[in-house]
Amino acid sequence: TTGATADQMERVSASAKQLGADITLPAVSAGDAATTMVELAKAGLSVEQSIAGAKGVLQLAAAAQIDFAQASLLAASALNAFGLSGDQASHVADVFAGAANAAQGSIEDFALANQQVDAVARQVGISLEDTTALLAELAKNGLKGSDAGTSLRTALIRLIAPTQEARQL
Repeated sequence: TTGATADQMERVSASAKQLGADITLPAVSAGDAATTMVELAKAGLSVEQSIAGAKGVLQLAAAAQIDFAQASLLAASALNAFGLSGDQASHVADVFAGAANAAQGSIEDFALANQQVDAVARQVGISLEDTTALLAELAKNGLKGSDAGTSLRTALIRLIAPTQEARQL
C-alpha cells in the first residue's frame, strides 16, 4: 500500500506491537494498530505520518466507539484538509471529543460535519478548532452531523463568492 522500505516496515511492526501492548489503549491489538496504519496510508499519509498518527486514531476509535478503519478515515480527512501532520491525529481526536462534550452530537457527528466543510474552511483561513467550534454552535441549535457541515460550507462559499443579489446590496 505504501511502498515502504524494509526498514520502514520494521518500524511499523515495532510501533504496532508497542501500541498493542499500550495499557492506555484497552482492547487494541497489534493487528488493530497495523490495520490503522494501513488505513492512514491509504488515505494519503506517509509511512512516518501513519506511524505518528496511529495512537491518535486508535484513541478516536475508542472514544467515538467506531471501528479503526472509520476512525482512520475521519482523522485522515481532517489532517489532509487542514494540512496537518500525522502526529496531530491525537489533537484531531481531542477537538472532536471536546465538541461532542460541549454540544449535542457524537464525536462521529462532528467528524462527519467536518468532512463536509473542512476544505472550504481551510481555503478561507479558518482552523480546524474554529471550524469545529462553529459546528458545535450549530449543534447547540439543533443542526448537527453532515447537515451542519453542509450548511456551514454553503455559508462560507456564499461569503467567498456572493450572489448577484448580495453584490447589489
